[in-house]
Amino acid sequence: MHRSGTSAVASVVSEMGLRCGVRPAGRDAANRLGYFEDLDVMELNDRWLASMGGSWWSPPKAGRRAWKAVPMDIVSHDRRFLESLGVSGRAWFVKDPRISLLLPLWDKLALTTVPIIYCVRNPMDVARSLHLRDGFEVRRGLALWWAYVTEALRNCADREALIIDYDRLIECPSSVVKLIESFVSASCNVDSSTLVGRFAERIDASERRNQGSRSCGLSPAEAEDVERLFSLVSGWHGSGVSSFSDLGEKPKWVKRELTEAGREWRQVTVRDVHAAHQAASARRDDAIVASRSFDEIQHAAQNLAGQVMALQEERAELDDRVKTLEASNLSLASVLGQREAEVVAMGERETHLINELAKTSSECSSAQVDNTRMSVHSAMLEQHVVALEGAMKLFLLEAQRQEARANETAAGRGYRAFRALSRPLRSVFHRGASS
Repeated sequence: MHRSGTSAVASVVSEMGLRCGVRPAGRDAANRLGYFEDLDVMELNDRWLASMGGSWWSPPKAGRRAWKAVPMDIVSHDRRFLESLGVSGRAWFVKDPRISLLLPLWDKLALTTVPIIYCVRNPMDVARSLHLRDGFEVRRGLALWWAYVTEALRNCADREALIIDYDRLIECPSSVVKLIESFVSASCNVDSSTLVGRFAERIDASERRNQGSRSCGLSPAEAEDVERLFSLVSGWHGSGVSSFSDLGEKPKWVKRELTEAGREWRQVTVRDVHAAHQAASARRDDAIVASRSFDEIQHAAQNLAGQVMALQEERAELDDRVKTLEASNLSLASVLGQREAEVVAMGERETHLINELAKTSSECSSAQVDNTRMSVHSAMLEQHVVALEGAMKLFLLEAQRQEARANETAAGRGYRAFRALSRPLRSVFHRGASS
């Protein structure tokens, strides 16, 4: 049953080396040790409870015949899931209070009578805990406890089972851990070391929460029914179910509460089905709108496809133009290269002409200097010529005088000799004068 200490017992089994599923549920403030439940197992159990006409809070009315009539294809599908739990090679276990209502199904899935550890807790504490967690009235919680306990124990008559009293687990964990260790090792063939000391530290009296009073507004007869069943089941602590007939008949107030729970479940189911129909209708309307939108989108897509084709054609034309321009660019680049070569040649020619001009200018400057020098020399020569002309005139005058004197005297021979000597001078004088 829920809120009966199953997580504490599962923690002991898990520490002994058994694997508790593939997709474990987490822990929260309501269960600090963790739930040691597999989410896939919980979903499987909820699905089967719903298929049988109930849920965890509304136990279905299904006997052994109902489980025998279950279609084998559905059973085979879930059996493959069960086989996947042992793929790792480690021994495994599943923990879910819903299994109390589904033991015949799990026997069918496992192809054997599965051994179980059943944890029982004072029903008043369970009802109080369900009230705090789920908001159930205390009488409803007690009726659920009765249904879970009787359904599980009726299916334990021919199987290996260990009944654990939660109060004794809290009060004396060492002895209870030894019981669990012995049962797990015998049933699953798992070697485990002694973990009593560790669990004595982890599981203590602080784990006992949500203790309710022993009446909680029940009539004396109802309280007696609950106490009687709890005393009977807790008396089987450390062993299995000793007598199936000792469970007795279901009290009328329990039947009324479970019938009311079934009615509420059907209302919820109808409401959920109605909500599902509404959601389906909304999805259908959305599908119609989506279909119309799809037609519009398809039409728009066709238009876009036409535009894309037109753009592709324009792009092809642009590609041709680009190729033409690239060819023109190549031609222009060639012409430009020729022009650049011509410009370079012209620059070289210009440089050569500038050098020639500079050379010519230098030569002109030299010629001007030489002309100036020649002018100066000419002037000096003219001065020398003038001086020579004056000297020659004086010489001629002197020669004439000497000639006259020679003529006057008898020195004719000396005079002729003089004339012979002076003849070259006269010829020089005449050349200078003519130039």
